Amino acid sequence: MGIKIEQLTFTRFIAAFSIIIYHFGTNIFPFNHFLISAFFKQADSAVSYFFFLSGFILVIAYSNKTKINLVEFYKNRIARIYPIYFLSTVFFILVSNRNIKLIILNSLMIQSWIPLKAILFNF
Repeated sequence: MGIKIEQLTFTRFIAAFSIIIYHFGTNIFPFNHFLISAFFKQADSAVSYFFFLSGFILVIAYSNKTKINLVEFYKNRIARIYPIYFLSTVFFILVSNRNIKLIILNSLMIQSWIPLKAILFNF
């Protein structure tokens, strides 16, 4: 899937950088300066931008295909997403209270199907 839209690469950089500053640098100069701090304090919305951008890229990548192999598509999605998700779940198991229900829900990626469980463990 070698599709690359160069115009979007810079926006991805800005979004990723702003998320990093949002988490780790809002108290550091120059990011704490009153003229630009408001931008970085709202950077959590950049996560939504990544979801939107991912959907857009998927549409572009698959728009020229006459038939999409659904099994292959989901296999590729799982191969890209699940390893780091599983690693972070293992990390949280090691540092958490080891609630077996939350471990199972998060390992299967279905915690958000149950109200109030979506962000308790591996958000």
